[in-house]
Amino acid sequence: MALGGAVTAPPAPAAVLRLSPHVAVAVEGSPWEIEEVEAYAGQWLLFAPAGDSGGVDVASAVARVLATLAAPLQGAVEILGQDPQRLSYAQMQKLRRRLGLVQGWGGLLSNRTLRENVALPALVHGLPGGGEAGAAADRLLAKLGLAPLAEARPYQADRTSAWRARLARALMLDPGWLVLEGIGDWTPGGSAAWSLLEQSVDRGAALAVCLSRPAPAFERWLRGRGGRVVGCRPVAAEVTGEGEVQR
Repeated sequence: MALGGAVTAPPAPAAVLRLSPHVAVAVEGSPWEIEEVEAYAGQWLLFAPAGDSGGVDVASAVARVLATLAAPLQGAVEILGQDPQRLSYAQMQKLRRRLGLVQGWGGLLSNRTLRENVALPALVHGLPGGGEAGAAADRLLAKLGLAPLAEARPYQADRTSAWRARLARALMLDPGWLVLEGIGDWTPGGSAAWSLLEQSVDRGAALAVCLSRPAPAFERWLRGRGGRVVGCRPVAAEVTGEGEVQR
């Protein structure tokens, strides 16, 4: 409480994600612009093409920028209060410890078991509270129905199981910012994977799902949880007075 009995207002919550106006990302060699947006703890976002994507992989391009794996072509992307393009290597590693990326395909080390893949973030960065990586990985695998596949290699797992393993790996460090390429095994009736994601958001994470094509049923589900849809559009080419095409 301030002097004289005045009540000091609590500080405003910090944005988990902040995109400046006119952020553009490279989608298969062409620039796409993302709507300006801010996201806070406990919020859902859906990044999707505002119209027909023409079959290009918008989801992967947007997810890579949101997960600090690629730089935007223009504009500023601030994640957990920091601009990744201004960070040193050591600072970037600290930031990435607080992020979780669930890739749509690939992404698992073929020479390691699913259990080893899931435990990897904890081995690199350490678990919150100093927990043991293998035990934490086993708990997540069990929650996702993957315990029988713990010692399997990625090529021995079906597509859904591999996606769940990538999700388990992303959740290992209880991240504050989660980015998904696609919706994985989501169904309107729910799944063990999406129950874990909902629990993560309830604990204060912000979550972004990136799509390359419309998914009306999922969009309705997300909006029902207070989520916001963020449009992505190809940047139109402009013809200059000299007849040259610019973007």
